[in-house]
Amino acid sequence: MLAYIGRRLGIVLLILFGSSFIVYNLEAYSGDPLAELRVSSAKNKEFLMQQLTKQLELNVPPPIRYFHWLQGVLGIFTGHADLGKTRDGLYVANEIAAAIPITIRLVLGATVLAILLGITVGVITAIRQYSRLDYTMTFVSFLMFSLPI
Repeated sequence: MLAYIGRRLGIVLLILFGSSFIVYNLEAYSGDPLAELRVSSAKNKEFLMQQLTKQLELNVPPPIRYFHWLQGVLGIFTGHADLGKTRDGLYVANEIAAAIPITIRLVLGATVLAILLGITVGVITAIRQYSRLDYTMTFVSFLMFSLPI
């Protein structure tokens, strides 16, 4: 049993690592953070580009930047977690901490709304079983459930 749990945890960690690596690199290759500065007519455009390149480590290939980021994230096990900084120089961990209460409120509100709507639609379609309303609501429910968040 322990071997099975160990294998499953290993697979989960491998999938988590692989998916985070792919998403990080897709994000890194998808756009140019310097694009706005390249078309800028600011007199200190070159300085700003060099500063942003240094701040975001754009002179390092994205796969290597991923491992720098991962090293900071895995520092949580040694007590020195570093999620990095935003482009504005704010710590990412502080930004996440500020967003958690709002996220919890949104999730709780959406859950309550989904439960109320689900029970209401379920009762109505149960009363009018096999009617057009039942089929329509079933179709709409499956459609909404299938859509990405």
